[in-house]
Amino acid sequence: MKTRVTAISEILQRSNIRLGLEFLGQLYMRSNAKSPTPFIWTLPETVALAKDCGPNIGVILDAWHWHHSGGSTADILAVDKSRIVHVHVSDAKPAPAEEVRDNQRHMPGEGIIDLVGFFQSLQTIGYADGVSPEPLGRVPADMPPEEGAKLGLETTVAVMKKAGVA
Repeated sequence: MKTRVTAISEILQRSNIRLGLEFLGQLYMRSNAKSPTPFIWTLPETVALAKDCGPNIGVILDAWHWHHSGGSTADILAVDKSRIVHVHVSDAKPAPAEEVRDNQRHMPGEGIIDLVGFFQSLQTIGYADGVSPEPLGRVPADMPPEEGAKLGLETTVAVMKKAGVA
């Protein structure tokens, strides 16, 4: 993996492009019968791989995966802001780890993820780039895209305001 991502890094650097790696934190994704050995599933592990691969390689920090991997605000505070390429945000309802699936996300502010601490930690390290809501499974299929986008924006901004970062 390191060899391949390093080669990608070198090619992307020529055009001043960054690449974000996204870790998948839910238990079912790291205990899959086809791949019983967990790979990289936490923020610190992903940042370490990114550092080993090149200066333009970082992470997509997804609040959902961060929460379900057992991540902490201390993990975020330990990351140099240059290693966070983009942020995804959604929320989670309480559920046993073995029952959590990726398409069970909720809008920011509707669940149990410490999004206030998440955003405050990002602010502390100086992150000031993109944030995208990613409520997979939460937006009804019959909701017009414009309404879904508006709902994502409103709930994300509300949580950011609660954290004092918007």
